[in-house]
Amino acid sequence: MKKYNLFISILLTLFYTTACQNKSKETESETMPEKKGIEITVEQFAKAKMELGSPKAHVFSELVTTKGFLKASAAGKANVSVFLPGRVKEIMFVMGDFVKKGTTLFVLEGNEIIELQQSFAQNKAELDLAKYELDRMEKLVNEKIAATKDLNAAQSQFQTLKATHEGLKARLKLLNIDPAKVEIGEINPEVSILAPISAYITQLNIVQGEYLESQKIAIELIDTRNLQLYLSVFETDIFTLAKGQKVLFYDSDRKDRRFEATLSLVGKSIDPQSKTIQCIANLNDKTDHNFVNGMYVECAIVTSEHESNAIPTEAIIKDGYNHYVLVKESGKDGILNFAKVNIEIGKEELEFTEVLTEGLEDVLLAGVYNLNVEE
Repeated sequence: MKKYNLFISILLTLFYTTACQNKSKETESETMPEKKGIEITVEQFAKAKMELGSPKAHVFSELVTTKGFLKASAAGKANVSVFLPGRVKEIMFVMGDFVKKGTTLFVLEGNEIIELQQSFAQNKAELDLAKYELDRMEKLVNEKIAATKDLNAAQSQFQTLKATHEGLKARLKLLNIDPAKVEIGEINPEVSILAPISAYITQLNIVQGEYLESQKIAIELIDTRNLQLYLSVFETDIFTLAKGQKVLFYDSDRKDRRFEATLSLVGKSIDPQSKTIQCIANLNDKTDHNFVNGMYVECAIVTSEHESNAIPTEAIIKDGYNHYVLVKESGKDGILNFAKVNIEIGKEELEFTEVLTEGLEDVLLAGVYNLNVEE
């Protein structure tokens, strides 16, 4: 009888313990909900302009990043000055205007201009007389009437006047004055100063009525189609550079608007203070993109390239050292279910990131930033 009671007692104890354990599991199940994926309605998907896709081939570049500035090349810049002083009678343009080569920039007048033409006309008369005298002396010497020394003197006088004549003629041409008209007595009190290149006026250092001294820079012209890119590269990156490499440059406020140039010169001397070497790149596109002389830009020299699978950087969710994407698992009754998948990445650029994980499909490529994804 005692054994029977002990057996019943053990059964009751086991029953009670099992019931308590089951109740504990039920309570735990009620307090810890089942982990679910991310749900997006079809309406949300369309409204947020989300997109699905797979990694695609993209060319990644090894870059040397630096800063630089745009500067006019020797052929793209001109400083306009005059070699004779005079008064500025009229200015044809204002700062910022584009002028074509040969266009009159301003009109200069003054006594020095008149005196130069008078000197040329007087020299021409003296030269004609010296030529007549030389011809006469040659004839007399041939007839043994005059001495050879007289002929030599006449030749010397003629050559001196001829040299002066050619010099005065060249000075007139520099002022755009026609020597032939001066020879017949047409004296012009003013001259037109012409644009030596087609370019924009970036400096206007004269005003109407001003007495302009010779050699003063009156106007600066910059042709923005002949700008070059000047870069300062740290000495540690020098050995990765070579002529012909592609250079990307952009305004720091407009990183999405990039332009290309080609590295044309790698400097041979290191600045002892900045520890950099100056390089020059020629712009590939000669179109005027509102570039200005002296404009500072961000630069990236492409030293090598490789192709790999990639997705937009905006599609990647970062959590510390981990990277995730949202992959569509199913869709039913207007609801799209996404799972958060851990991926391995490689090279990162502004717009694209290299994906080393294979077999990814139906990845949410656009619109991830609109979702509140719990980590």
